[in-house]
Amino acid sequence: MKTRHEIVIHSTPEHIWALFDDDTLRAQWQPNLESLELLKGQAGHPGAVSELVYALPDGQLRLTETISERREPDFLAAAYEGKGVKGLTVHHFERLGNSESRWIVYSNYRISGLRRWFGALTRDWTGPIDQRDLQRFKLWFESRRAERESSPPKLEERGQ
Repeated sequence: MKTRHEIVIHSTPEHIWALFDDDTLRAQWQPNLESLELLKGQAGHPGAVSELVYALPDGQLRLTETISERREPDFLAAAYEGKGVKGLTVHHFERLGNSESRWIVYSNYRISGLRRWFGALTRDWTGPIDQRDLQRFKLWFESRRAERESSPPKLEERGQ
């Protein structure tokens, strides 16, 4: 199964990457992610291996994530493998102008066994990230940005 998802976010790739790359924040925009544990390497860097556990309607899905390539802040590729699931996801961030960026996610997965049958019925899982996650990230990211911009500056920021 091949998928392509994209979304435009009002910010630079550098600012988007800073939050996208922080595994401690991933559950904020991937609510079905129950846990993420780094098993080997430096998180988000080539060779890093993590275990991700997702809640699905038919139970849990455990995936091993292996980062294969990283070109900050533009590109990240990772392989995923779990019971009945094997595939690759590529994230590409492209600057559209001074204040907008496009996040494109390409995925290619083989789903087998009961997961394939159940997935065909529910269409609930299309990879570790889908369009709903991108939309949640955008809303979460832009609301965080709006909160920071609407907050009054701290005394030290005002030069006092």
